[in-house]
Amino acid sequence: MASVENGDSVGRLAVALLVTLQVYWAAERYAHVMARRIGLGRKQTHAEVLRELSDGWELVTASFLALLVLLGTRFLGADLSDSVLSALSCSSVLLCLVGWRVARGALLGLVQCLSSATFAGAIGVAMILFKTFLHSRSEKEQWETGR
Repeated sequence: MASVENGDSVGRLAVALLVTLQVYWAAERYAHVMARRIGLGRKQTHAEVLRELSDGWELVTASFLALLVLLGTRFLGADLSDSVLSALSCSSVLLCLVGWRVARGALLGLVQCLSSATFAGAIGVAMILFKTFLHSRSEKEQWETGR
């Protein structure tokens, strides 16, 4: 989303996002299947592989909220750049929540949980800054070339 171009459409961006998520999910699941095989020291059963492949949808489903924000803000009249910014902001908040949840699951204290949430959210903020940098650079190049 951060690298969206001015000529892109929200539909094209949504499809690209869904395809990218599927590729990430497949790569993650492949890594888990192979790691489990190494850990077990044997070939996995069909049921074990299916169980491993049916897990890990959190990555994809968590991104649906950001996708809904992208589509919803665009539907409500925001331009594509603002819709992307809204979706990236939503993703940043989700990253903060995930950082908090992981830290709580590790039984860390309040300060460590806040640090984890802040660090995870900073990744989202970095994406927003990256998008802003790309957008401002693209506008500067368009102005300089007279487009």
